[in-house]
Amino acid sequence: MLQIKRGEVPLDKIIEDVEKEISGLKELYDNSNLPEEVDPLFVKELLLNIRKYKEPIKTIGVSSELTEEEKNSEWYSILRSQICTKNTK
Repeated sequence: MLQIKRGEVPLDKIIEDVEKEISGLKELYDNSNLPEEVDPLFVKELLLNIRKYKEPIKTIGVSSELTEEEKNSEWYSILRSQICTKNTK
């Protein structure tokens, strides 16, 4: 970034790099298995459950960083079941 700011990178190189990044993003978007729309009811229920248990949520979805106690907690169990249920529909 500093090289660009100082004018050390030619504009053509910047444009080429950005076009490659855009192309890569388009490919990721086209191959994504994410739903087109968010289910508002799922989000509402998820937020209500998170607020209900009020336990600190460090890394949802990165179970290797959670302690065994956190993995066995009620909020984590509910959250994982909602996410897994949603992903199988």
